[in-house]
Amino acid sequence: MDLGKCCAVVAFLAALYFPSITQQKPARILIKHNKTEDIFELNKAVLEELWQLQRPIRVIAVVGDARIGKSTTLNVISHIWSEVNHSHVAEIFKTGDTLKAVTRDVWCNIIHPQDKEGGSVVLLDVEGTNLGDDAVTTHLSMFTALVSSGLNVFVREVFQNNNLHFLFHMSRLSDEISPNITIENFPKLQVVIRGALGDPDGGKTIEDYTKDCIVEPSFQESMKEERKAIAKHFPRNQITVSQIPQVERDLFKDFNKLRKSDYWQEMKRLVEKLKTFPIKKTLGGNLMDGQGLVELAIHLNDTMNADSWLDFANDYVALEKQEKNICKRSRVKIREPLFALPTADEISRSKNRRRFKELFNGL
Repeated sequence: MDLGKCCAVVAFLAALYFPSITQQKPARILIKHNKTEDIFELNKAVLEELWQLQRPIRVIAVVGDARIGKSTTLNVISHIWSEVNHSHVAEIFKTGDTLKAVTRDVWCNIIHPQDKEGGSVVLLDVEGTNLGDDAVTTHLSMFTALVSSGLNVFVREVFQNNNLHFLFHMSRLSDEISPNITIENFPKLQVVIRGALGDPDGGKTIEDYTKDCIVEPSFQESMKEERKAIAKHFPRNQITVSQIPQVERDLFKDFNKLRKSDYWQEMKRLVEKLKTFPIKKTLGGNLMDGQGLVELAIHLNDTMNADSWLDFANDYVALEKQEKNICKRSRVKIREPLFALPTADEISRSKNRRRFKELFNGL
């Protein structure tokens, strides 16, 4: 093929490819709780899209209380990280302007940044941890955290005990899954504080104070053992802390003003931090592609529906072994069985609420 024809082909392919990666698609539900059947259900359409992703993949998860600005922040992150030229911040994740929570279940959006990091970024937004049904929201938050390579806990001004309990449960569960886990392959933790607080008394920065609250046993009399367990998986020197000032919704109506605001500059700094988050790996250290990510999501979903987090340990070991033989996968042997999810009746027959409650209460 001569140079002219080659350039024409490249231009044609670019015209097809680049609009698809710069166009921001709305987020879709990845996993939801079916209240009627009392089961968790994965969105097969989203699984299909995730399945196609190649390495490297970063999975950025956001958890925290409702009405704290998680979805709004993710919309700005998506805009900045995708480097789109829109004259507005698209509402990729739905937001609201009332006290009523908008986000329910777990929502997913995939972006393909055109920067040196390359690969794909999966953004996950989970319903607030204070919406009433502790068992459901804890399951969804735990699912989101374990799927992620980077975990962002949003707090309003200070880290609360409920946030500590969540990290403690995650640490205990991870010990069950893989007692010999290496920290390098565990999700990186960032605390995002909503509100521009000054440094506390005593000469500490707000960053030092927050880290002490999470992993320093002597921080207060209560929850010493919890902090020790958390520190094992989230070492103090690997925790990052960011502050995002409160922002009025009206500011989003004037994009030029928004981009010149202190809020926007803080958001750009936040995105730069997220770019340093690790690539998604198995707990054994193998790079995970879209197929592995889907397999992990399905294993987690099955575990939640069976109310048996302990059984997930065996599933995860099997997944680790399968990751080592990724090139041997085939559509017939791997993909079809994965998407043949059990029916609600089949799941209901295998449920054992008492077993989970005993386990959860014992954590």
